[in-house]
Amino acid sequence: MNDEIRQYEKSLIQRTLATSGNNVAEAARILQAPRRALRETISRFGF
Repeated sequence: MNDEIRQYEKSLIQRTLATSGNNVAEAARILQAPRRALRETISRFGF
């Protein structure tokens, strides 16, 4: 179950980054998440 959630989170971030033109600040706004937390998550996923 945790792997499925992690995979969903990863795909959601990837799609949002693609939509925002790889702009992390814009993706954070769309996801309504703090930019720093999003950057850490992106780093953790390795993309």
